[in-house]
Parts: sequence; structure tokens; C-alpha cells
Amino acid sequence: MKKPTVFILLLIILFSALPAGAQASIEVTNPRVSYIFGESVTFTLQVNDPARITDSIIFFRAEGEQNTRVERATLNPDGSIVYTHNIASAPLRPFATVTFWVRLTLNDNTVYESGQFFFSYNDNRFNWQSLSGDNLNIHWVEGDAAFGQQAQDTARTAQARLSQLLPVSLSRPLNIYIYPTPADLQSALERNGQAWVGGHTSPDLRVVLVSITPGPEQGLQMDRKIPHELGHAVLYEYTGAGYDSLPIWLREGLSSVIEAAPSPDYPLAIESAAASNALIPMAELCNSFPPDAGRAFLAYAQSASFTRYIVDTYGATGLQSLITAYSRGFDCQQGAQQSLGKSLIELENGWRARELGQDWLAGGLAGLLPYLVLFAFVLFFPFVIGLSSLFQKR
Repeated sequence: MKKPTVFILLLIILFSALPAGAQASIEVTNPRVSYIFGESVTFTLQVNDPARITDSIIFFRAEGEQNTRVERATLNPDGSIVYTHNIASAPLRPFATVTFWVRLTLNDNTVYESGQFFFSYNDNRFNWQSLSGDNLNIHWVEGDAAFGQQAQDTARTAQARLSQLLPVSLSRPLNIYIYPTPADLQSALERNGQAWVGGHTSPDLRVVLVSITPGPEQGLQMDRKIPHELGHAVLYEYTGAGYDSLPIWLREGLSSVIEAAPSPDYPLAIESAAASNALIPMAELCNSFPPDAGRAFLAYAQSASFTRYIVDTYGATGLQSLITAYSRGFDCQQGAQQSLGKSLIELENGWRARELGQDWLAGGLAGLLPYLVLFAFVLFFPFVIGLSSLFQKR
């Protein structure tokens, strides 16, 4: 037998004696994602040796979410791994980047985990037009190029106005998506029961969603909605992770202050509520706003007026100090005391005095009058009885 033939035979014997672990490694390739926005997302991947796999698990997490979703995927004989997620039962954040990967258990009980893959969960129901510049990316559905330019100019002007209050500007592009109708926006947000919501900002995603219908009122809508939502994005830029610690009234109040066309009904709502003793204490607006539209509107009105009072009284530096205190974790009462030297109640009393002309000493006594009468009666009645008994003994 020739030496080359012997060598080849030895190689065959050697490889046939190798352990099973020396088989070709598992590979996951060709990740694909298809979705119907607001309804379902289907993940599909391909594995090279399906016969060796006994179990397949898919992991996925949208940007900004804390919890990773873990689901069992279907492994088909052709090596395709498929899982369909029902968005209606567990929504994904609109316009978020979604990370996903798979973990496979092999027939020898070893575990293989793939690398991570990504896709952007954008609202693909519409054909978006786009305009970019100055870190402001405008996307809109209906309207011409002038519509998009007007929206970008509005955002740029609002950013300049906000810079007078906060020494910060956008460091990365902000994407502003303009839906043509409130219904379209609501379907993207999936906020049933809150049809009054006209905009939404995901500051960590650097995404703003608003509804503005092209037409005669488009300028007014832009002046009100775009600056408001931009305010949230820039405030997040200023505070970072501390944004979530800010009182709701401060977040919404600052955003309302920079609106170029604030609602003319805000002062009327405050006056009407004050007349019926129905103003909401600012302390109740620290963590949430009322769910019903009427009280929520009043909460926005009060927050805007209260924040403007703080700016007028303490200036931009006072506002910045207040924001910094809250972003560092001081609670709603402590943050005001720490930064401005007054409790939240004292600030509210000052605001009410200026906004409504209320004399809080007189007002407070008026409010206590029924209790003072009762207190006097409780003290005076035994005194009268005692005095009467004394005269009777005489």
C-alpha cells in the first residue's frame, strides 16, 4: 500500500473517532422581521442543523423597556425558527429599536445562544415625507413641502425660546412625526379613553408624535403642539435620567410655557375652578394628572400658570435650580424648599395671590369659619350652663 493511501485512511479513522461535540457548529442566520403596526410582529431566523435542536426560545426587548420578553418559538423541519407576537396583548413602543435573539437547547443538553439582531418598529401604515436640519427631523403624511418647512421652523423657534430658560440644546437628532388626524395619533399611541391627548414625547427615544391637520389652522396647531412636545425632549436632554423624578406639573408646565400659542381657555378654566373652590392642590399634580378630560385640562392650565409664576418670580436661574433639585431625587415638597427656600404650599399661596388676587389670610379664615363657630360653641355652651348653675345656687 502506498504511503499517501495509508495517510488518508489514518485521517478517516481519526475524524470518525472524534466526539460528537466536534460536529459542525450551530449557526443562526438570516434574521427577518415582518409586522403589521399595532397588531403583530413575526420573527423568523434560520438554523443550519435543526435535527440537533430540542428547544428554541426567543428573547426580545424594545428600547427603553426594562423587561425582556421570553417566548417559546417554533422550530420547523427546514430549520426556520418562527415566533409571532401579538401587539394588542403586549404593545411595543412606537418607533423604538427592538433587540432580539434566540437560545437553542441541543440534543446533548448543551445550550447555544445567538448574537443579537435589531429592527426598528416604525409606523409603516403611512408614506412619510421627511425634512432634516439642525438636529430636527420632521416627518409628515399630508401636506406639501411648505407644510414640513413650517413645522421645522416652528420647532427651531421653540428651541431658541427654550434656550433662554435652560442652557442646553439638542445634541442628537430629534424625530418629529406629524399625524394628519387625532385618530391616527391615537391609534399609534393605543391610548383608549384619552382622545384629548394631542401629542406624545418619548424623550429617551428622541421621538415626538403630534397630530396636525393641514389647513387654515395648521399654524396655530404647530405653535401649540410642537413647542410643547419639544419642551419635553429638551428637558430630558437637560436632566438625563433625572427626568423621571421631576413633578408632572413641572414637566407639563415648562412645556406649556414655551408654547407660541397657549390655549386661551387656560385662564378661564383657572378662574372658573377658583370661583367654585375646585382648584387642584399643586401637591396632587406631582405624580399624575386626573384621568378625565375636564380635570386634566385644568391640571395643564394650573401647571402652565404656576410654572410661569416661578419663572417670573425667580427667573431662569431659579427655574434651573428647581429642576436640578428635583432631578437629584428631592421629593415634591423638599425640592421646592431646597432650591427656592419655600415649601410647595408657600409657592402655591404666592401663585394664587398673584393669579387670582386671593388674600390667603382672609381666605384661610373664611375657610375655617365653620370650624371656628363649632369650636366656640363647644367652649361657650358648657360655660353658659356652668354660669346658669351658679346663678341658680344663689
